Amino acid sequence: MKRLILFSHVTELAQERVFPLLFPGEIQPKVFACMPADGSLRGKRYELFTDSWRSIASHHNAEFLYIDNSKENTVEERVKLNRANILLITGGNSCVLLRNLRRSGLDKAIIGFAQKDQYVIAGYSAGAMVLTPSVQLAAFTPWENENEGVGLTNFDALHLVDYEVFPHYSDEFKDTLELYRKVTSHVVKPIADDEYIVVDR
Repeated sequence: MKRLILFSHVTELAQERVFPLLFPGEIQPKVFACMPADGSLRGKRYELFTDSWRSIASHHNAEFLYIDNSKENTVEERVKLNRANILLITGGNSCVLLRNLRRSGLDKAIIGFAQKDQYVIAGYSAGAMVLTPSVQLAAFTPWENENEGVGLTNFDALHLVDYEVFPHYSDEFKDTLELYRKVTSHVVKPIADDEYIVVDR
């Protein structure tokens, strides 16, 4: 079992359809690593995040691990990731996420994760975008890259699939999608909030 799941949002329909794919019966024992896009969470945000995902992991008989991508060159987080066989990267700011993955070395660790004999890697919104060749779409409207003070000039992402995705897509973004397709060399697949893409290898 080698699986990638790219989706937009944790809607009720997505939970109903995606979560069973995230925790397949073929993977035993299940060790679920969950990584927030914006790195370290503190206080109530940490408690709400970990309580929610730990409960979901428990429901699917999986051990839960929290991965903090905000630390630079951390061995501890890479060791935790290496223990896991299921990884979920959440939504947030795609540019912050990519910067953090590079600083922490988790970008290379995730690419290595995809060499395991059995794995599931899932990402929603920013987490889906970073699995593709580029997060440049996030900087197409500049606030994610500039207003957050990230300032990326290299948008190359993890290349686990050979196309980009446009999460949270609806008809109101049709013009933006068409404009972006003119500046990227990759195929761009739109994903609405209740939609998902599954790649089994």
